Amino acid sequence: MITLLALALVGQTRTFTHMSDAQFLRKYAAANMGEIAISQYAGDRTRNDRIKDACDMMIQDHNDALDMIREMARRMVLELPTEMADYERSYLRDMHKMSAWELDRRFAEHMVHDHAGAINDFQIEAKYGRNQWVRNYAADTLPTLREHYRLWQRLSSGRPRRGSGDYGDRPRRDGG
Repeated sequence: MITLLALALVGQTRTFTHMSDAQFLRKYAAANMGEIAISQYAGDRTRNDRIKDACDMMIQDHNDALDMIREMARRMVLELPTEMADYERSYLRDMHKMSAWELDRRFAEHMVHDHAGAINDFQIEAKYGRNQWVRNYAADTLPTLREHYRLWQRLSSGRPRRGSGDYGDRPRRDGG
């Protein structure tokens, strides 16, 4: 049964549909496969060490998350998708058309958007999920998702980490 939840966010009321535990696992199995694929592509194309390091972390963390989802699905006798989500496949195709600098910028923005949505879904699942394993997984994963979100916010803003002196690889007007 799908439960409708009304949540107040920043003075606005929005309605969210709580998906079943099985829908949640299927959605995030496909999403993790997509995050791995687009992070591999972006990491291979970037000339920015901070983006490369972030992509390496995404690949590792999303592989770990996918392994956990697969284990829960195995215990629940639940069939998972074997391919990435369609929206990630479409975005990966779009990535092939971007310049390296455009890819860094747009990829970071994409990751901010994806992680914001995931945080919302995981908060709802942690609170309203029926299966204890899935609820615990969602709650335990939230700190990592929030860390990823903050990282990609910093990278998408073009601001360096405090004291790093690193402003990415944006082209300079003087050609240097």
